[in-house]
Amino acid sequence: MMFSIARQSSVNNLQVEEVFQGIAGLLEIKDAQRFTVVAYQRVARTIDKLPIELEQVLHDGQDLKAIPGIGKAISQKLSELVSTGKLDFFEQLRSEFPDGILEVRRAPDFSVAMAIDSDAHTVERLDNQRYGVAIARRAWREAQRIVNTLPTDAFIDFLIVGKSRRREALQTYE
Repeated sequence: MMFSIARQSSVNNLQVEEVFQGIAGLLEIKDAQRFTVVAYQRVARTIDKLPIELEQVLHDGQDLKAIPGIGKAISQKLSELVSTGKLDFFEQLRSEFPDGILEVRRAPDFSVAMAIDSDAHTVERLDNQRYGVAIARRAWREAQRIVNTLPTDAFIDFLIVGKSRRREALQTYE
């Protein structure tokens, strides 16, 4: 499961990259300045391409700011994450959003179809669906990417097509 490293004592570059992509995603949802979002995305890509683990870089006493795109603030965040296994900035940012928001945002990357469930067992509770809609909107999911908002014919087509063609079926109705 993504973003589950908070309890570990050390992290690898893949986990660091996931955290920084998560920060970028959450900042984007918050409408942070674009350059800030892009900076976190670039750092994530840079970490992904490093030939050596950040833990080793820090252990060897090398300055993280020597890595292109890493300044003082990012260097401090990387050091905190690698040495403690958690990043307070990320945890604080995550606490501002509903659980699962990052996973919801990434669902289309994996051709995951989404449906909003009201979990209503009575007519009075049908209004619960608005919470699902709110989460989907905060994750930038458009109505045409949510299967139970498709027109009936499109929904039936979606159910009939094979797994490999579902993404294509959803894009047809955009």
